Amino acid sequence: MKKSKREHIETYIFGPDLLSKEQKIVIEKWLDSDAELQAIAQWYSDFKKEIQFVEKGKSKVRPKLPKIHLFPSTTPKRKKHTFTLAAKTSAVKKRKAGFYTLRTFISEENKVLVRVLRDDDSGMVQIHAISENIESDDIAMLRVPGINDLMISEPGGIFFLKLDHLSDDEVTNWESCTLFLSMDRADLLMNRETGNIYLDTHRTDKEKLSISIAEEGLCIKVSIKTEQDYRINKVVVSDGEKGYLLLTENETVEIPRSVIKNRLTSLFFFN
Repeated sequence: MKKSKREHIETYIFGPDLLSKEQKIVIEKWLDSDAELQAIAQWYSDFKKEIQFVEKGKSKVRPKLPKIHLFPSTTPKRKKHTFTLAAKTSAVKKRKAGFYTLRTFISEENKVLVRVLRDDDSGMVQIHAISENIESDDIAMLRVPGINDLMISEPGGIFFLKLDHLSDDEVTNWESCTLFLSMDRADLLMNRETGNIYLDTHRTDKEKLSISIAEEGLCIKVSIKTEQDYRINKVVVSDGEKGYLLLTENETVEIPRSVIKNRLTSLFFFN
């Protein structure tokens, strides 16, 4: 497990299906023996309960609007949402750690919530996008004030802002944000022994989107055919950890072979 214990606990709460049976056993042993990790797991569990107003369906729900503008919640401002972690020994001074909410954006009409959090330990800003259109392994994109580049989420719609100079006041002054939902997806499967690439479209809406691939030198050329009202101009290529944004040109996108490293590489299509 290369990720931190906190990241694995977050996955354990929000996306347990992404973990193997062995990984779950390891995490459960951590929680049995570490009060600090128990507190982190409890915070994630409480946060998960707060967002239950979004009912996720068992099957993929195609977004009616791939671009959603969200505005600040009218809910009265709450105190920082933190938890106190117990010291492991009496000789260690107790400290506070956790997350607190900086800003919450909602779209009642589209049943979408975006919550901006600050991590007390690292100082990093973490953003959770919650929607029935975002599955545990889906990629979303986000635009926030003051940052020119589109942000690409990790699987499940979680964004990390690694800007240590971004103050709480700057975030709380954000008046809106824009969430971009993927209109569809397909997967590329790589045979590790031969290096051959295969297209898997079992999760693609074939009535609206037709995809084919061809190897051209050091690239995989993806050809995209859509209905007239179903335009795609951006593709995010994700290996499950890092996402790469590519623009389509003449209904095609060229993916460098160098970014296809894993057995499974997913393609997320955006308007």
